[in-house]
Amino acid sequence: MGITAGCIRVSGILIVMEFCESGRRPTYVGLASTGVGLASMVAPLLGAWLASLSYGWLFALTTAVNLAALVAMHWWVREPRWADAS
Repeated sequence: MGITAGCIRVSGILIVMEFCESGRRPTYVGLASTGVGLASMVAPLLGAWLASLSYGWLFALTTAVNLAALVAMHWWVREPRWADAS
């Protein structure tokens, strides 16, 4: 768990630095950290509530969110190192 947590923290900050320009890095790092913190607080509460209703709803919502993330990453997010080359 320690290795996983360390990798997530380091890569989370580094990916923000890859995607933004140098003048706005502190703002984007702060916003990204705040967003992750809020999601980390709300997600377990929402998951516990959905699990109390039905595990089917929990897995359906999880599947839908992951599919939306896959679509967004594939068709919306551009790799900044490749975008400059074209």
